[in-house]
Amino acid sequence: MSTATYLYCLVHSPREPSLRDAPAGLPGAGRPRAIDVEHLAKNGTAVVPMKLFTLFRTDERALEHVKGQRKRIDRLIERIGGREEWGLRVLLDEVAALRRAREDAQTIASDAPGTAFLLRRKKEHDAAREVIEHARNRADEVFERVAAKADDARRRPPPPGEIGKRVLLDAAFLVPRTKTKAFQAAVRTETRKLAGRDYQLTLTGPWPAYTFVTDPEPK
Repeated sequence: MSTATYLYCLVHSPREPSLRDAPAGLPGAGRPRAIDVEHLAKNGTAVVPMKLFTLFRTDERALEHVKGQRKRIDRLIERIGGREEWGLRVLLDEVAALRRAREDAQTIASDAPGTAFLLRRKKEHDAAREVIEHARNRADEVFERVAAKADDARRRPPPPGEIGKRVLLDAAFLVPRTKTKAFQAAVRTETRKLAGRDYQLTLTGPWPAYTFVTDPEPK
């Protein structure tokens, strides 16, 4: 196969989208272009991202694939039309949090030095466990309150490596464009609540609904 059509996404729009400011395609590929697809849904505007490396031999093959997925795509359009994806990550500065726990544990006193040492170590261990458990509970509460401002919300597994050990929450939210300000205000409220407590909240978006183009995994 000397050439191929790379299908990036489907765009539902009342008119052909402008690609004037679109980024260049992959190295060695031509610039992105729009190919006509029949009307998929009655109302709304949405971008349906495709899986990575969705390749076809020709434009016609790409269109055949889309037409064959018509019912599923209609359902997706209905679900994500007029909505955007936002990401929220909550991290814990575990070193600072555990240092606070150790400092609190050192307030213990006893007449017997050996007993004091053992009690302090036990309290440090208990305090460290409580810090992590409390932090996870706080992240769960943040997720529930912010999710109340979205039409759908999904938690994602933490990223690999050291950063993943600090991630208490990595979540995606499907937010109607008309409710973006209320959603952002809810995130700012949670940020203020956790200010100065060794937490870091990061909000990203808006994105196409990458996370919500697939059905949620069964619990």
